[in-house]
Amino acid sequence: MWATCQDCATGKYSFAGASACEDCTDRSTTSSVASTSSLSCLCVEGYTGDHNGCSACGPGTFKPVKGDEACSGCTAGKYSAAVGATSLSDCQACVPGKYSTALGAISVASCMPCAAGKYLGVAGATASSDCMRCGAGKFSTITAAASKTVCTNCPPGAYSSSLGASSEATCLKCPAGKYSALAGADQ
Repeated sequence: MWATCQDCATGKYSFAGASACEDCTDRSTTSSVASTSSLSCLCVEGYTGDHNGCSACGPGTFKPVKGDEACSGCTAGKYSAAVGATSLSDCQACVPGKYSTALGAISVASCMPCAAGKYLGVAGATASSDCMRCGAGKFSTITAAASKTVCTNCPPGAYSSSLGASSEATCLKCPAGKYSALAGADQ
């Protein structure tokens, strides 16, 4: 029986004249069999570095491909405490009622509440301008509101033309000679 030279498996390499294959460093692999150098070793998904060693992507970042590329940050409106994340889907969206302008955010603390008088019904918002104002004739004292149902009507006999009002004090009494039998008057 004749002995033949064998291909090094994926994740291993050898130089000419080798009697055995060498392993790539931890958290790295090769993209094919029969690699001829440690330079062929690439960091796996969720890790970054080079053929000398790979380290996990830190919180707030991810890397979906093999290679020496840097980890990418979570987009605005999202955060991640995970280490070694491999996908943007590992980044969690700020809940409705909150937004985040931060890139690469590492915790839910980066999600800021919409101010009183405003609400936000979608997750993953990226700016305070995404928060919607309560309409005229309404107000809300609640922060981080996720629905316009928190917007309370001004009482009968009062009105407000203010948008995004955060206090019932914006509801003004109807002037003498006028009335409003219904709640939520806007003039």
